[in-house]
Amino acid sequence: MAILRALTVAAVVFTAIPALAQDPPAARSLPRVEVGLGAGSGLWFGEDASVGVLDLRVTGRLTRRFALEFVTDLLTGERGTGSVYGVYIAQGAYLAHYNAAARLDVLVTFGALGGFERYRSRGGSWTSPEGQVYEWPAYSRTRVSGLTEIVGGIAVQKVLASHLAVRGDAQLIICPHGAGVGMRLAGGVSVPLGSYGTRTSARN
Repeated sequence: MAILRALTVAAVVFTAIPALAQDPPAARSLPRVEVGLGAGSGLWFGEDASVGVLDLRVTGRLTRRFALEFVTDLLTGERGTGSVYGVYIAQGAYLAHYNAAARLDVLVTFGALGGFERYRSRGGSWTSPEGQVYEWPAYSRTRVSGLTEIVGGIAVQKVLASHLAVRGDAQLIICPHGAGVGMRLAGGVSVPLGSYGTRTSARN
């Protein structure tokens, strides 16, 4: 419930923020759906270790200013060859500022983070010194945690062509239950389902 209240408050606050730049009479159009692919890293403050990530993102734009995003980060680390783990993020993205001439967008992101892991064991056997054979079967296990951490930050996206943009994200991760504070950094490309148009009505 604390996460839900935080998301609700954040959504109301950012929706009410006045535009940092007024929409011109003819502004660059934005695609309704984008798919992102990139890489990055995550770390916890106070710890030396960090993890690399393969970043996957889907953006669905509800209005010109506001979009919903689902992000999955596949993590690397010492979990063994049979383990796949990572985090997922459900967040909003508010278009705080854009420069139509430079085709540059500045986004404020806010949402919540959860984790997942899939572990697979091949099974095997062991023979005791007394000659007793112990066997165990192969198995797999999947665990998904709820959206328990709060994330928020900023993203900058630059359109390079009608079907390609580059984007960088920097976010803080806050654990309300005392696990600490971390940071997530990611960079990659965005591909629209459609195209990044040149001009359209500012009401889109």
